Amino acid sequence: MNPPPGAVEVATGNVHSCARMANGTVECWGSNQFGQVGDGVSGTRAAPVSVVGLGGVSKIVAGAAHTCALVVTGSVKCWGLGASGQLGTGGTSTRPTPVDVVGLIGVTDIAAGRNHTCAVMDEGDVRCWGNNEFGQLGDGTTDNRLTSVRVVGEDYVTGITGGGNHSCARLADGTVHCWGHNNYGQLGDATTLSSSTPVGVVGLTNAVQVSGGAQHTCAVRTDGTVRCWGFNENRELGDGSTASSAIPVAVVGLTSARQVSAGQDFSCARRSDATVRCWGKNNGHFGNGVVSGPSGLASPTGLSGVTHVSVGLFHSCASTNDGGAWCWGAGFEGQLGDGASTDSLVPVAVLGLPPL
Repeated sequence: MNPPPGAVEVATGNVHSCARMANGTVECWGSNQFGQVGDGVSGTRAAPVSVVGLGGVSKIVAGAAHTCALVVTGSVKCWGLGASGQLGTGGTSTRPTPVDVVGLIGVTDIAAGRNHTCAVMDEGDVRCWGNNEFGQLGDGTTDNRLTSVRVVGEDYVTGITGGGNHSCARLADGTVHCWGHNNYGQLGDATTLSSSTPVGVVGLTNAVQVSGGAQHTCAVRTDGTVRCWGFNENRELGDGSTASSAIPVAVVGLTSARQVSAGQDFSCARRSDATVRCWGKNNGHFGNGVVSGPSGLASPTGLSGVTHVSVGLFHSCASTNDGGAWCWGAGFEGQLGDGASTDSLVPVAVLGLPPL
């Protein structure tokens, strides 16, 4: 029997969004300036369109203007902007439909940063490709890479995330290593020195999931609490202050978290009760119907049954247990998927998910 239709996971780029469907296909919407929607046709998409020739997808991720999918065979396909080599094809061409990342087999996890991409291999090592201006590829250099290179010294990795210009890996023992840009302490090593090789996040243990934002990073721990580090001018670390921190601090009042997504200047977490809490800069980003600037925890209005949440540049999306998807925040490029190109202060349903 085929899996039921409906969205099971969402991914948000700067101004585009995608959903992985229960049958292994992918739908995308929003800005398509660089082919990041993946339907092979130019022009903004204010409602979902199917990514061409893509099936058997087990994970979907989005960078600033590129998108990648992990396929059940252990290979990776990417599409969209390729100017920094973030598609991993060996060239810098933009691709409006999925292409294979060269030389990768046995991949277990993937992540997309602003203009770079990383993958965890089945032996526990990590490979990255694309922009490397700040060492975010972790190979000990700052040279862009058009095909994947091995991150120095990383083994026993079970999860990966890409931030603006940094990357982080969760290890099997629950610790986290990060590398790349560190101007606000987003590497979490108690310094603000960038590093082209991995450094340990100070004092962080029992991490089960990690997410990189533009200039901050957050991690969920086994006890359901969340720790964040890096830039904090807009309270994106959630500790009640506006002081940046180069070591992890606790998000005040957040419990029972199961997944976190860090964005440009705010973050959102899915809790065990399938609700969402957001914190940071609320220029309509929280989905709670108000614009309040920097703020503590708030919940998107009327959103429940959430299975996955993803934070983009100025918008967010969530999949729900009925197979639907909801988005809120900036919608000027159709990235909310509701058929319009307008902002929304509360969640709006993405058209046709699940298919009628």
